[in-house]
Amino acid sequence: MRGNRAVRLITELGAGDHLCCIYETEEEHRAIITPYMRLGLERGEKVLYIVDARTASEILEYLERDGVQTRSYLQSGQLRMLTVEDSYMKGGVFDPDGMIELLSQETELALSEGYSALRVTGEMTWALRGLPGSEKLMEYEAKLNQFFPGKACLAICQYDRRRFGPHILLDVLTTHPIAVIGTEIYDNFYYVPPEEFLGGALPVKALDARLRNLRERGRAEESLRRSEERFRTLVDSAPVSISIFQDGRVRYANPACVRMTGYSLEEQMAMDTMRMVHEDYREQVSRRIEAILSGKAKPSQYEMKIITKSGEERWWLVGASLVDYEGRPAVLGIGRDVTENKRAEEELAWALEVNKAVAELSSRLLATSSIEDISYAVLEIARRLTGSPYGYVGYIDTDTGYLVSPTLTRDIWDECGMEDKKVVFKEFTGLWGWVLENRRPLLTNRPREDGRSRGVPHGHIPIERFISVPAQVGEILTGQISLA
Repeated sequence: MRGNRAVRLITELGAGDHLCCIYETEEEHRAIITPYMRLGLERGEKVLYIVDARTASEILEYLERDGVQTRSYLQSGQLRMLTVEDSYMKGGVFDPDGMIELLSQETELALSEGYSALRVTGEMTWALRGLPGSEKLMEYEAKLNQFFPGKACLAICQYDRRRFGPHILLDVLTTHPIAVIGTEIYDNFYYVPPEEFLGGALPVKALDARLRNLRERGRAEESLRRSEERFRTLVDSAPVSISIFQDGRVRYANPACVRMTGYSLEEQMAMDTMRMVHEDYREQVSRRIEAILSGKAKPSQYEMKIITKSGEERWWLVGASLVDYEGRPAVLGIGRDVTENKRAEEELAWALEVNKAVAELSSRLLATSSIEDISYAVLEIARRLTGSPYGYVGYIDTDTGYLVSPTLTRDIWDECGMEDKKVVFKEFTGLWGWVLENRRPLLTNRPREDGRSRGVPHGHIPIERFISVPAQVGEILTGQISLA
């Protein structure tokens, strides 16, 4: 007894399951039967469909419209379309035991052919035509519940509510452990075990079964309520962000998620979830969500940046998986703020890179004699550490006091369009001159807006950012390193 609820998706059905499908529209019929058959084919099961109210062509069209190439399955024998005469009425009379024996033989045949199970579904409208033995239909349905347990076989018995009367459908519900009503799948609250159904005094047995199910349901609901309370307490007190996403919106967020993002639950539920994702990661996150909802992605962890309500960028380690929320697929996200860890990793990586650069520079200086080579070695490492495309290293000529920058000729001159190019500077002007005159470092990401700037001559390479440091020995100015 699992309780009266939409317990499972069609994908969760497996060997041993016996279902009735009570539908009222062709759309409902197609919505259940198509994935039921397609999943069987995809999972390497043998699929049998027994037609009556519809033709085999109509059912095959269901599959074709869902992207299934039926011809190959028909040719291999994995998919078979049977008639009522091939199955229920084989021999001209419906015999419950004979039909169950046929199912048993077909199951053994499917396994011997290498299939993992036999998946069957049949249209039951034939029983309305008064055919010989059709009055034993409910006996057959009850006996199937003795056959299916432990067998590599599952089946859906199809009942069109527009054609079957209420008294028959009540018995149908009584004899099927799982019921599909429309497009929802339920563990059947009204199911009566076969030994009770076939044992006589059915009204009394049915009443006993329903009273027993009521008591079991009450106990199950109380147990579920206590479990939900414990789960809610755990989630609400968790130090990590826990949230549920559905249809591009947050459907639930725990207090930690509210605290970590700065957005209240109401704000998160009203806004587009992607607003909280850094623009560099939105496409990646969207693809992951689509993959999870389609069932193509396994639970995994990945790092991403979020934007808090205050505009702060934070690093999160996120785990995401597929869940069912209020009867529909959703994404469960669990996020842990790892910003401080990322900063520590970056600082460590930077320290290692600097130490490596210092060691490399020391080695190169020992092997280099000219001031030009020394300057270029220093510039090369400085550019690598800062990721700067341009730069220069210059030294102060001790005789003239001029700045001499031999490194300008190696990289910059090919790109510079200035007519008057020089490597010796007698006057210290602009931002670089300010650094030398004041013997202080300078960093700006908007050099053109800096009041100390004198602009750049026509043809000069563009300067989008600027950092410069004076080189000194004690109080003596010896040179300069500048990067842009």
